[in-house]
Amino acid sequence: MRRNVRRIGVVEGSLALACGVLAAAAVKTPVFQFPLTEAFRLTYDGEIRGVPVTSGASIFFGTDKGFVYALTAGPSPVAWRFAAKAALLGSPALGGKGLLISDASNRIYLLDPASGRLRWALALTSRITAGASWGPEDSVLVTVDDVDLVAFDSQGFDKWRFTPGTTLRGGPALVAGDILIGTAEGEISTLEASGRRLRTWDAGGAIAAPLFADRGRVYASRADGTLICLDSVSGKILWTFRLGGTLAASPVADADRLYFTVSNGVLFCLNGGRGDLIWWHSLPAKSPFPPWVGEGLAVAASRSPILAAFKADNGDKTGTQDAGSELRAGPARLGDRLVINLYDPDHALGTMVFFIGAPAKTPVPAKK
Repeated sequence: MRRNVRRIGVVEGSLALACGVLAAAAVKTPVFQFPLTEAFRLTYDGEIRGVPVTSGASIFFGTDKGFVYALTAGPSPVAWRFAAKAALLGSPALGGKGLLISDASNRIYLLDPASGRLRWALALTSRITAGASWGPEDSVLVTVDDVDLVAFDSQGFDKWRFTPGTTLRGGPALVAGDILIGTAEGEISTLEASGRRLRTWDAGGAIAAPLFADRGRVYASRADGTLICLDSVSGKILWTFRLGGTLAASPVADADRLYFTVSNGVLFCLNGGRGDLIWWHSLPAKSPFPPWVGEGLAVAASRSPILAAFKADNGDKTGTQDAGSELRAGPARLGDRLVINLYDPDHALGTMVFFIGAPAKTPVPAKK
């Protein structure tokens, strides 16, 4: 197998500002009531890239200035900052072996999520076209030049390369230890952990966005504006749904419901097993962001200042929040805070705003 990376020393690009394990805070389940109450805000260098990733009491994200941040909701919110060589590509990927990031210099980095320390970095000779993600057996998966899916082990050494012979649509999806990848020609290939192709299915049309998998089902957004659902074992198309556009961001699964935004600026909620429409709403602007779903709410951001909240089960609107400037990422929850991101292009500074949620009311026992 040809070598396509250059291994970099473990201190290159590292700028850890603080160390220590980021312990999860024990908080009561919040109830987010709109309009929200702002707790505090934090300014950072650059514009956020991808989707913030939360784990316990920590949130991780990268920017177009090449910085990766770990924040907490505590009195000293910046746990650490890491400096990559170039703008970040997509979202960080958190796994058992650490935090994966990739950048526009075609490097992959593995960081210690507790301290921000660099464990290893790879410089690829090919262009990264879909950011690094975790695969089966702690493998690292990355799409390069839109045509190859490359796997490395958890130490950053080559494992295998898959070349389907046509353009890949983003990164892979994982189902029961297998890897699924879609192509612009409408093929969906299933690979085992070794990279060997097990089978190929026909999606019935060109695939326009990365695949999504949940509960033994695979979802593919076709270029003709149709969302299809396939059985992950047989490849049989279980249902189709006409979207009027293509997926703008990865869906969010909650119970047997799917929540997602479409390129035409609509937020949908479907039954994931049957494909039935549960509800939909037009957002104030187009939204390339996934919604946040939790505590009975679906909260969506769009390329506008308005954060919109709906009841997750029936779509009833529960309120809005005017952020004052255009939102630049989907909302996320950190402990008892709901987090949004803004950007000031005149000063090239991003702002993360933390909104407080009211603690859930403790039920009062009935008098006997």
